Amino acid sequence: MDYISRALRVFEFEYVGDIVAQQRARSAVKGNRVINYDPKKSRDFKEQIRLTALATFGSLGEDSIITKPVCLEVFIYRDIPSSFSKTNRNKALSGELLPTTKPDLKNYIVGIEDALEGLLYYNDSQIVSYGRSVKLYGEESKLECRVIELDIEGSKSFR
Repeated sequence: MDYISRALRVFEFEYVGDIVAQQRARSAVKGNRVINYDPKKSRDFKEQIRLTALATFGSLGEDSIITKPVCLEVFIYRDIPSSFSKTNRNKALSGELLPTTKPDLKNYIVGIEDALEGLLYYNDSQIVSYGRSVKLYGEESKLECRVIELDIEGSKSFR
């Protein structure tokens, strides 16, 4: 089914800078409790994504936050390695050569999902599709993000 044709609203933004994949949660003992926390790089990256989205859309507020299913599309552009030959560089820029190295696309997406939760949608469980998300090479390190509110009922109400 073509879910994108059922779009109600589309929120798009671009972030230029180092793209950080979600790192594994860390654990620490505080008193007699074990706490889990995000590593600093992941936490800082999520904050940058939130700030970029806020600067683009402002705060949606309770009445405007997405309550329906969501398609999240993420386009990750990674720097071209300096070790690439001119031929491979041209292939990379034209999309004929893709980055099949770590980190995985899903690890990038997890951090972005978390950053936008509570800002554009209530919960990342509302995400039902990743659309055409892809990891590419580009002239600069950046990400383009598209959050699409779908005109389809979800099995759980978020309002």
